[in-house]
Amino acid sequence: MTLQTLFTKRLTLEPQTVAHADRLFERFQDEELYPYITRVPPTSLQKFREGLGFLERRRNEPHEELWLNWVMVSKDSRDLVGQVEVSLNSKTLEFFLAYTTFKAHWRQGLAKEACAAVSAHMFADWKATKAIIEMDVRNAASMRLAESLGARRVAYAPRAQQLKGEWSDEYRYELNPQTMVMESLL
Repeated sequence: MTLQTLFTKRLTLEPQTVAHADRLFERFQDEELYPYITRVPPTSLQKFREGLGFLERRRNEPHEELWLNWVMVSKDSRDLVGQVEVSLNSKTLEFFLAYTTFKAHWRQGLAKEACAAVSAHMFADWKATKAIIEMDVRNAASMRLAESLGARRVAYAPRAQQLKGEWSDEYRYELNPQTMVMESLL
């Protein structure tokens, strides 16, 4: 299946490609995006482009995981608002959902709007069975977003990973078509 452009009330969700590299690279320089994730700001535009090119293949070897990533673009300003990342297991049809909203667009409900559209698309068009959202337990904004979509907290993992030299505890949320809050699509 081809990755398609999705639309919400305020956003166009464009399939992420190398063509987005320059604009994304600039926005991912903001250190405030990284307190709860293992990533750090990219240091080389060329390597960042190569990484997007690799992800643009949309699958890993031996093709058990599909990478379906979108860039959130404001319909009004055409500004890049953030991105939504999906890793779909082609056997179980479960997908990991991750998202980043750039600082200028925080607290506007745009990540919820984008994640709701992507999740609905995954359930309807890709026949996904479950969305999995994992986050640092200190990331209150992500917890609120997951819960607003109808996701349920199903696990707590102490010392799940090293994060900036410290152990990070994590929550795991799960969302399925039956628990998804449809009003989040409006």
